[in-house]
Amino acid sequence: MASRLRPDDARPALMSCRLSPEREDARLATLRSYDLLDTPQEESFDRLTRLGQRLFDTPVVLISLIDRDRQWFKSRQGFEAQETPREPAFCNITIQRDEPLVVLDATRDLRFADNPFVVSAPHIRFYAGAPLRTAEGVALGALCVIDTKPRAFARKDVAALNDLAGVVMDAFDLRRQATTDALTGVLSRRAFRVEAERGLDHAALRGGPFSLVTFDLDRFKSVNDTHGHMTGDLVLRRASAACQAELRAGDPLGRLGGEEFAVALPVGEAEALEVARRLQHAIAAETFESANGPFQVTASFGVASWPEAGAGLDDLMASADAALYAAKAQGRDRCVSAAPASRASPFAARGREERA
Repeated sequence: MASRLRPDDARPALMSCRLSPEREDARLATLRSYDLLDTPQEESFDRLTRLGQRLFDTPVVLISLIDRDRQWFKSRQGFEAQETPREPAFCNITIQRDEPLVVLDATRDLRFADNPFVVSAPHIRFYAGAPLRTAEGVALGALCVIDTKPRAFARKDVAALNDLAGVVMDAFDLRRQATTDALTGVLSRRAFRVEAERGLDHAALRGGPFSLVTFDLDRFKSVNDTHGHMTGDLVLRRASAACQAELRAGDPLGRLGGEEFAVALPVGEAEALEVARRLQHAIAAETFESANGPFQVTASFGVASWPEAGAGLDDLMASADAALYAAKAQGRDRCVSAAPASRASPFAARGREERA
């Protein structure tokens, strides 16, 4: 289990303040869109923090992400804790700056002299951190180097830290592109499976509920045939956005392919059906314009809950797919729950042309 550093005195440094609630909510939404928090260790980021150790000759190098009430480390060298409270964190100040924050000796700096991370473990004396900003200027966190003794830090060192932070941000963006469906912005099929497996593992470990909801847009082939593929793409984007707006931030939504989507939920069957109905209504409420006039679309949903409808993710996917096919067979634009331990109907594998 990852450790969490909790100082005895969590008083913030003098300059530790929050963004306005609106800007902070937008920042957190952007951070979560990168799907970095609470993810496993990745060598691509550990390689960069090890490089930081060699470049700056410091014992501690961290890639810190600033969540609502904590800082969480995507990679860490020379530091045991996986996360710390946000308020005392030096990186909490760094994200509010355009330029790197450099503290040569925290004990002689009025902003930090009584900071709990200075007066007690980990006894920070030197800190230099560069904000990790998106192309739009949103700060996700910071790349920082830390020492337990005072240090000098020249302008060339600041420039090098900025450059390395840019490399980290590039790695974030590449990772995001690999896990995001290019058209809709939701998770790719592969990334969704990773998130769903994680949710199912968590449910199995804690004995909690878990459900899978799969859905696709009804008669989508006729949308493309009647209104054109550009309009069809718009329908996919807006339908997925409407669903995303109905879901909690931590509920993964993925595009499985074509017009088919899935959601993984840490809830039981009854609540999953309620979520499916909300998504159904959200999609049906969208009106689209085309040269052939305005139109609306509907969607059919299948719900499968663990462990009744399957022990593993593949079983749940098959059960949800069978329930989705049943919703189509019953007239479309409805939500159907999988029978216990059901398996996909052989008809469900015929392809999306027959589903439409």
